[in-house]
Amino acid sequence: MSSAPLSLVTPSVGARHIVSFDIGIKNLAYCFLVEDGSRVAIQDWTLVDLLHQDQERVGPPTTCTCAVGQVRTGKSGSGGTSADLRICGKLAKWTHPQGPSGEYYCEVHAKARANAQNGWLIPKLSYTRSKLNTLNRDKLAALVTACAVAVPPTPRPTKAHYIEALCDHFQRVCYVPVGTQGPAPLSARQTDLITLGRNMIRQLDARAAAWSHPPTHVLLENQISTIASRMMTIQGELMMYFLMRYPGVHIEFVSSKNKLKGFSAGDQGAAAKGTEDAKKHQAQKYKEHKRDAVIYTRQLLATDPRLTPWEPTLDASKKKDDLCDCFLQGMWFIQK
Repeated sequence: MSSAPLSLVTPSVGARHIVSFDIGIKNLAYCFLVEDGSRVAIQDWTLVDLLHQDQERVGPPTTCTCAVGQVRTGKSGSGGTSADLRICGKLAKWTHPQGPSGEYYCEVHAKARANAQNGWLIPKLSYTRSKLNTLNRDKLAALVTACAVAVPPTPRPTKAHYIEALCDHFQRVCYVPVGTQGPAPLSARQTDLITLGRNMIRQLDARAAAWSHPPTHVLLENQISTIASRMMTIQGELMMYFLMRYPGVHIEFVSSKNKLKGFSAGDQGAAAKGTEDAKKHQAQKYKEHKRDAVIYTRQLLATDPRLTPWEPTLDASKKKDDLCDCFLQGMWFIQK
């Protein structure tokens, strides 16, 4: 993502250098704000993809490693014949997170090994989060029982609890597709937290090398949902990164509701009125807040000459809502 120039020429000694984060895995958004008296400027504003690897894995096509019989290799020392295992060798389509390292399966052998005894499953569309979301609570509860999935002990598990438990289960037991150039890229849910943490360190170190001043304050969007355990872990990894890299930094966890507090009810009403689908989605507060965040951010960028150079950065982004969330969170902190 392209960067606009820092608007503040020379921040004073007492300036605050604030890095504000909107937590995510594929879209970890942050905005580096410099507050110098009554002046505010953006130094860095971007998205970080924690799934990104520096180098793609390349190599020969991955083939099925299953033994399909024996092949004679010649006479043995006792007068008989010797034989080696004959490997399938067909183009591999699957690997499995619970299988031995380096084992790959073609479609035929993957189906042959998938059974109730080992619990391995061929992925289906019905196992995806989007399809599970279409089921009601009773159907989800029945599926949890049928699959013998453990659910966190609560008096009455919600639909969200069931979906999270089922997604974790299918992630463990389903085959993972591979490509002809090695294992396919993993999704945010499939990538382990250690890999995400290492990617975070590498990418933030690279970004921080271009910062003109170390951060004095770090704001982290607080993750409070009990079912968003991975987001809570990413939040913790971010906190530890800044504690290790900048021991004296001030870290604050910020409620997501604060980012829109700087706007009056009149401003919010005007934003809603200017959006065609506002009435249609009146009850969908989350979507409304995301939409309003983009509108308010555009207003601030347009009215402050020190922020205006960053308008192209927002325009070019496919995740405008995440960029706006971290920006407004930082502005709320400055103005509170």
